[in-house]
Amino acid sequence: MMVLVDTDMQTTLAENDDDTRDSGRLDSYIEWTCPADGTYFINVKGFSGATGTFMVSVTMAGGDTGGDPCGEGGISFYAPAATVSYTPEGGTLDDTDCVWTIVCSVGQQVDMSFTRFSTEEYFDMVSIYDGTRDGDSIGSLSGELSELAKKDFVSTQSSVVVEFITDASIGADGFEMQYACSGGSGGGSSLNVYVEPSVEFQSTSVGGHDTYVLTATPIGTAASAYTIFGSDVSLVRLPAAYQVATPFGSNTGGTNPAFWAVANNDAMGYAQYDSWLTVGITDGDPGGALSSIGFDWTTWTEAAAFSCNDCAVFWMSPDLAPAGPTVVGQVTVASGSSGSVNLGLQGRSAGGGTDWQAHNVAFAYP
Repeated sequence: MMVLVDTDMQTTLAENDDDTRDSGRLDSYIEWTCPADGTYFINVKGFSGATGTFMVSVTMAGGDTGGDPCGEGGISFYAPAATVSYTPEGGTLDDTDCVWTIVCSVGQQVDMSFTRFSTEEYFDMVSIYDGTRDGDSIGSLSGELSELAKKDFVSTQSSVVVEFITDASIGADGFEMQYACSGGSGGGSSLNVYVEPSVEFQSTSVGGHDTYVLTATPIGTAASAYTIFGSDVSLVRLPAAYQVATPFGSNTGGTNPAFWAVANNDAMGYAQYDSWLTVGITDGDPGGALSSIGFDWTTWTEAAAFSCNDCAVFWMSPDLAPAGPTVVGQVTVASGSSGSVNLGLQGRSAGGGTDWQAHNVAFAYP
């Protein structure tokens, strides 16, 4: 369980356990609006006193200007992709007018998708306006997610206003909406309608470990992937994983199969089960087709997880990246453990369309 504690180191602000929203697994996950500058604390504890290792990551979900969406002027988002979340503890409040303004680069549009939704039908309304509050209505929604006639929306302008107005009685859980800037000079959409992540368990591994191969399969208009990356809105997050030292181990592109019979003992390591990242290449990348930037590989170890927000593994010549299912990594982790690898991907679109981009793609194991 994860507990968020106030600046007094005593008051519990929020707590959570077994929440599937972020990774699709039973992680702890808290979304919280910080009311003021200060040092806040996270307490992590195991069930019934259990002990072990864990990884905590903190990301900004939006609201670059801070503040209260239901206060004067609302709040604004300038990130290329984020989540608008309004799910107050105890339910939505009565007689509120909350405003979120999403601003993309000139020439782009805003792609929106509601992933959670519960408001008082007909009386507590979420409205989306194209450009400004005086712009054309893109949609008005109320009720339950399963009953909405439409969940996905696209603007014609480079900004939208999302407004939530409630009446004097009866609240509900609220809503969450993912958005991404797309088109124009900013590249393709960041909503993940472009790749299907999968994880394959390897039948053999190092003693006391399990090995998994991670694959991203392009779907929809996506044709190929040429980079995996971490950014402020889409961190690369890697679990603590088994590593083999050079020259038999590798950080990118997999390991050379010729080394597997040589580095196959405790002294040299087990090269076949090394942990690494890649974009399609798995044989050690003898031709040097891949490069990487922003990774401190020395800090990703069997004892320590790793994350970065300005990093990438990429094809030096993107057009040479192969089409179809693309291996993006291998991790060898403690047997019986569970977790995920998270990262962003980018690639070419079919028919020469704008390059696509997907954020926060989760590869969950086992």
